[in-house]
Amino acid sequence: MKKIGILGGIGPESTAELYLRIIQKAQTKGVRRNTDYPHIIINSIPAPELFSKNPNLKPYIQGFKALEKAGAKKILIACNTAYLLLNTFQKTTKIPIINLRREVKKKLTAQKILILGTHNTIKQGLFRFSGKKYIELTDSEIKKLDKAIFELNQGKNKKKNELFVINLAKKYSKKADKILVACTELSVALKNQKLPIIDTMDILAEAALR
Repeated sequence: MKKIGILGGIGPESTAELYLRIIQKAQTKGVRRNTDYPHIIINSIPAPELFSKNPNLKPYIQGFKALEKAGAKKILIACNTAYLLLNTFQKTTKIPIINLRREVKKKLTAQKILILGTHNTIKQGLFRFSGKKYIELTDSEIKKLDKAIFELNQGKNKKKNELFVINLAKKYSKKADKILVACTELSVALKNQKLPIIDTMDILAEAALR
């Protein structure tokens, strides 16, 4: 199996969760011995904001270069919003970065979809595809969700923010055929919920093992 590179730190806890999901999916495929698990290289960077007024992409570019130097043959980014810059990032490395948008499109067979993610992921249409109907969060809900994601990344008010995310998902669960969990912090918050969820972190983990 090809060496897998993960660019993480965006945020750190969700990076660890992505690694765990890859291992769990490998186990469901029958992996038992340590020698059978994939070789995974994690580069967890101190990642600056990507969509500030003057974004600093240098740490990301250096992160990709480090994974390339370490021998990674495919790269995953442990952050949905970062995939808005996939074309920019791909130009900085010879190693293919898994195209999360394309992978999600393959899995998204439902017709009525609610997207839970950051303001940029939702508003810039990262996971909007023709022929689908989208259930829209209010601007107030998106703002509160952004705040919850930011604080979850900080490890701040964890129970309160997780409860907000869970209740928001439950509120729309009967209106949407599927809830697309499109943020790695939200993947952690919602992973044990019995809801009609499609989790982009699971999609990433599956793509990593191909």
